[in-house]
Amino acid sequence: MITDQKRSFKIEAFLPWLIFAVAFAWRSSFISIRDISLDEPFTIFHAQKSIREILKMTLTTDSTPPFFMILLHFWIKLFGIGQFAVRSLPLIFNSLTPVFIYLLGKKLSNTWGGLISAFMFIISYYQFYFGTEARAYPLLWCATASSMYYLFSVLKDPDSDH
Repeated sequence: MITDQKRSFKIEAFLPWLIFAVAFAWRSSFISIRDISLDEPFTIFHAQKSIREILKMTLTTDSTPPFFMILLHFWIKLFGIGQFAVRSLPLIFNSLTPVFIYLLGKKLSNTWGGLISAFMFIISYYQFYFGTEARAYPLLWCATASSMYYLFSVLKDPDSDH
C-alpha cells in the first residue's frame, strides 16, 4: 500500500513535467497565428550567417548578446527556417520557464504557491505574445528564473550539492 507521503512525492515529482507539457501544448497551438514580423526577420536572417559574422555583428552593431543567435544558427541547420521551426526553440525555453517558476515558488512558499506562480506566467499576455517570437526573450526569462531558483537553493542550504 502506498503511503500518503510516497503518493505526495510521486505527484510532486510529476508536476514539473506536467507544467512543461501544458505550457508547451498551450503555446505550440498558437505558434503560427502571427506571421514572422517585427525583429524576427532580422534575427532569422543573421542567424543563418557564420558564427564569426554573428559574433562580429553583435560586437559592432547589435546590442543583443550572441548566445541565442548562435543557438538559432544551429537550430536552423537542423530544422530549417520555417515559421514553426524557428519559433520552436524559443517555445522550449518559454515552456521551461514556468517549471523553474514553480520550483522557485515551491521553495519560497509551498507547492500551491509554485503552481499559482507558474500558472500566472503561463497565462500572462505579455509573455504569451513575446514568448514564441524568434528572439532572445524566452531564453532570458528561462535563464532568469533558473538562476533565481538555484540562487535561493544555495542560500537556503549552502552545504548541499545542487
